[in-house]
Amino acid sequence: RMVDYFDGSNRQWPVKTKLNFGAIIFVYTGLSRWSRNTAVYQRSFYLGNEEHKVYAIRGSCMLFRREALEAIGGFDEGTFLYWEEFIVADRLATCGYETYFIPASRVPHKVGASTAKLGARKFIENVRSENYYFSEYREFSRLQLLALKSVRIAAYLTRSFANKDYRDRWRDFLYALVGTATPSQRSASKREAK
Repeated sequence: RMVDYFDGSNRQWPVKTKLNFGAIIFVYTGLSRWSRNTAVYQRSFYLGNEEHKVYAIRGSCMLFRREALEAIGGFDEGTFLYWEEFIVADRLATCGYETYFIPASRVPHKVGASTAKLGARKFIENVRSENYYFSEYREFSRLQLLALKSVRIAAYLTRSFANKDYRDRWRDFLYALVGTATPSQRSASKREAK
């Protein structure tokens, strides 16, 4: 159980079942913040006080058996921030392993402590990792992917009104949104290749 370091409240929760398109839209548009007691939310997340088999646990604290981590080949390096827990969950399930939420084990978490200073980069890397996960591990239609990208555009635009860092990084955001490297990333890759 991930609890807020400062006030002890539940901050992160395991994902009870594999997220479908509707659950992803619901959770990642922020609607879940206002609807934690709805049936949709309860079907997707387990918030109880008993051990429970789940689809995925949050990446901020995962404990593995060594053989399980070796069986899945470690972490996929295609993500940088976010979505790694869903890749791990998919790989564990494919290898026949089960994941459990153990609420008696409480881990204090300083939510956002390592990402708070990243500003717009945090959002951009989330979008980049999300695109990678959707392209490599999920099968969504073009229409569904368009809907997901539209949500991301709306969220980025909203943040841009209030935050200069977001306004200044529109180009990086658009590159991440379409799944291509920025010119500076391409230059760095060429230098590494030499």
